[in-house]
Amino acid sequence: MKRSREFSVLQVAIVAVVALVYAAMLYFRAATASLDDHYQPGISTLQSWCMPGALLFGLTLVAVAFRSVLAAQVAVYTSISAIIICAFLLIFVISHSGNRNSWVFPQQRTLQTTIHTALFSPNFSNRSTGSIIGSAIVASCFLGISGFVLRRRKLTIHSS
Repeated sequence: MKRSREFSVLQVAIVAVVALVYAAMLYFRAATASLDDHYQPGISTLQSWCMPGALLFGLTLVAVAFRSVLAAQVAVYTSISAIIICAFLLIFVISHSGNRNSWVFPQQRTLQTTIHTALFSPNFSNRSTGSIIGSAIVASCFLGISGFVLRRRKLTIHSS
């Protein structure tokens, strides 16, 4: 088997870890999509730090910088896993009935309790659906870019 077709244990581990982190970040974004700093001060800062597309951007950047077929394969498979995660989370959000008893009086809210309630008793909204669809579009774009990089790397190997 050619070296460019092998997928090492390290690559599988990287894809798996990044996919898990991506799924957690995407769930956080979907669960807190309707919240802002007017509802709970500080939530927008956390949302801005939790960008699942940044993981895909980083892996694609690594694939471009290292000029490696293996790095490009990791970027491609991570983007594919991100699209699959988006599809499953979208199905979950659409089918989730929600918890209407999670509202808390403003003076009793803290950032910690707001996040806990959003994650464990979520009330998904259209913004949640939109954030998941947007993430799927971003993942598709990175799949196209990383696929192009992978193809170029393979052509470079075969031409030399």
